[in-house]
Amino acid sequence: MTDISKQTISALDEALTLDKASTRLAQDQVQEILLSSKFLDEEVSPPGKCPEPGCDGFCRTTIDDDEITVECLQSAVHNQTLNIESYTGYQISFQSLLNSLANHLDTEIVEYTESLPRYVRGDTADGFRLYLIVSPGDFESTVTRICREAGEKVYPSLLITPTESTERIHKIQSLFAAGQLVTAAPLRMFNEPEIIQEAISAMQGREFFRMGATKAEVDTETHDVVERLAANPAYTIAELNQMRMLRVSKQLPRSSGTRLEKVSEAAFSHLFATYPDAGGEDDSGFKLPDILFRIPAVPKAHQHDEILGIADSKSGRNGNFGSEKVDEKHPRYLQRARRDGPESDLHAHVFVVLGFDGQKELDFYDKMQAHYADDEYMIIVTAEALATMLMARFAYPIHNKFQLQRNDFRSVLYPLFHRDWFNDDDTLAGLTREVGQDQDDYDRKYYTREGLLILTREVVLQQLTNHLDMEGDLEGDLAAYFEPLNYQPP
Repeated sequence: MTDISKQTISALDEALTLDKASTRLAQDQVQEILLSSKFLDEEVSPPGKCPEPGCDGFCRTTIDDDEITVECLQSAVHNQTLNIESYTGYQISFQSLLNSLANHLDTEIVEYTESLPRYVRGDTADGFRLYLIVSPGDFESTVTRICREAGEKVYPSLLITPTESTERIHKIQSLFAAGQLVTAAPLRMFNEPEIIQEAISAMQGREFFRMGATKAEVDTETHDVVERLAANPAYTIAELNQMRMLRVSKQLPRSSGTRLEKVSEAAFSHLFATYPDAGGEDDSGFKLPDILFRIPAVPKAHQHDEILGIADSKSGRNGNFGSEKVDEKHPRYLQRARRDGPESDLHAHVFVVLGFDGQKELDFYDKMQAHYADDEYMIIVTAEALATMLMARFAYPIHNKFQLQRNDFRSVLYPLFHRDWFNDDDTLAGLTREVGQDQDDYDRKYYTREGLLILTREVVLQQLTNHLDMEGDLEGDLAAYFEPLNYQPP
């Protein structure tokens, strides 16, 4: 049976709205039902100085039942007896409260942590956390810290707060990639614990989507970033957009090369079929690419070639193509694809880069060309371009527009990874990256290399724009429903 009544919950909710809920409450600030409960600890704080007006001398005090006897050390004339109630305060017993709330949800606290005056936290036996927000000086920064912690530790977390603060939490958590791991609930909602339990079950149910249908498919030990990538696609986008800045500012150690590999793998898995946790760091010592992905044909859109993507991530601030060797691993990647890869019509040799170093990718392509068969070519995609694809993938207005055209998102991206389709579209092939000096010379050289496709953010946006400008036949069909009725009475 629960040991906390509805009346007690309401009284505690009211007490927690007070400015000093984390410290000392006066008797007239708390409801009668709390005074005899285990959720308040009584504290008597007798005066340290003589209470006689005008006297600043120290005093000795003796507590006796409901009285405090004061002995002034400066003048015996000031000795007096005080009512103990005036010097009695109360502190909320947060640990007792959190234990009772956990019990109310049919679980128990196995580890309790205080970070007052901001919050207290309890890790439950059922694998979720309870946070009780108390009276932080900066409410927004406290919720931000909890959301960040939930994302980093990938811990479903219930934020308990006074009723008036719930909406503020929702607005803050919506800004975080870990938002679906955090649920805010007013303390009064514990009067209906079944609703709280449903919210917790929903958070824990999201583990299925975070880890995939089979947990064995995701190796969370490979890199600590994998947990956060699996928790929310928005984190993948943030990583792709910020990694170059982190690399240039030297906030990423040299040993963090696996990070871009894992981020790129997560990104491609949202776009196309990939094989998880194989190649790259997962098969260290073997000559295998970081990522293998497959783009199926889309006959409805006259896209008949199956494309196999063989991808490597280049984690340096620039692509470092000038020092990339062409006679070792890359030819082996291609040979393996021809011999053991899934049936496909085209092989795209893909590099994910954070930036470029001069025009060295042109020389690297020229050297690799000797190893390419007729159906093989090179694609260099920037991290920003990959992030742009993902942002479009998860932006519901854009996604809906493509569905109204009866297009699936893969068919929209398909021309970016198909050599001939790309080159036949002047709006794509005519775009080049900015190189600063000798731009015209670079453009001329790039245009002559039809087997080299460089995908920047601008190229991806152009392809999206090309499709968004199309009229959708399904859009017209649905719009007809909302046309004014020309009703003719019988």
